[in-house]
Amino acid sequence: MDVTSKQEVLFVDVLNVLASMPGVTADSLINDDVDPHSESFHSYQDSESIIEIEICRSDIKKEEVEEVSIRFAITHSEKTHKKVIELCEILCECLKMKVVDMRLRKVLELSDEIQILKSRKAYEQKRSRFLKLYNLSERTYFKPLRCGTEVFEYFRL
Repeated sequence: MDVTSKQEVLFVDVLNVLASMPGVTADSLINDDVDPHSESFHSYQDSESIIEIEICRSDIKKEEVEEVSIRFAITHSEKTHKKVIELCEILCECLKMKVVDMRLRKVLELSDEIQILKSRKAYEQKRSRFLKLYNLSERTYFKPLRCGTEVFEYFRL
């Protein structure tokens, strides 16, 4: 999910909203290629999932935020999708932003239950294809994983 706005949103405002969210903390482990002290990376973690949050700016010197990217590993349960929607709702409400569902390739109206169901269904279909690729059961329990290479390294073992 990408949270975006056509209006100026200040980096410090996004940091303040993230700091107010229970369970969201700064997280330099998301991207090893950048300054480990960067304030651009955060995550939400619980016993079932790791949700990565990246504040994206086109120019690091500018104080405006282009978008906030929210990602989670394809192996996580549908509960993770629900938590992502909750995080998006807070960002949208506090910062007057909109959510773009990258699977559906459209703006997601968070008050529209049909759109939320379509978004969850698109996630479930992608997850199902992934599990079939690795010949895994839907009921298999996975430890919380980070996006990207950690998922594939976990299944190579």
